[in-house]
Amino acid sequence: MVSMVGGRVFRVRLAEVAEVPRLRAVDVAAGRLFRAVGMAEVAAHPPPSGRVLAEYVGRAAVWVAVPPGGRPAGFVLTDVVDGLVHVAQLSVHPAFGRRGAGRLLLDRVVAEAAAAGVSAVTLTTFRDVPWNGPFYAGQGFVEWPRECWGAGLRELWRCEEREGLTAWPRLVMRRVLVSSLDGVGVRG
Repeated sequence: MVSMVGGRVFRVRLAEVAEVPRLRAVDVAAGRLFRAVGMAEVAAHPPPSGRVLAEYVGRAAVWVAVPPGGRPAGFVLTDVVDGLVHVAQLSVHPAFGRRGAGRLLLDRVVAEAAAAGVSAVTLTTFRDVPWNGPFYAGQGFVEWPRECWGAGLRELWRCEEREGLTAWPRLVMRRVLVSSLDGVGVRG
């Protein structure tokens, strides 16, 4: 998948294990943005370890957005939680922010999930941070009420509570991909 957005061309592809150090650097740089919204603790949160990222690469569960001749500008990690594709993390280096890399990465996740016949994509995010909740809402994700969560998502939420992430307003969002009524298409 190649797309030009905001004067930048990005190619979205599976990550390679040699790119793991770059992915960690992208995450650290992206995390620094949280300082500007009073969330220094989130900014200080360490990136996923090299071992964890290598495991995602080995499972073909990390996609990267790469400009021509460049290194990854952003990445998305995916898991399967309660039978649904779950966006575990989406990070874009600030130098490439607001140029469509994050949207392209999400588009790839949605396309891959739909092609696999998965009914929805889920994620957890900060409700009010502009590049979190509002961004995902603009990509067709809607808040998913707690009473609808499966056991895996509830456990994931408990882990986020233990990590202190729920100290700020946080929510689970879902994007339905295949309508159970017609079985066709991607839905918001």
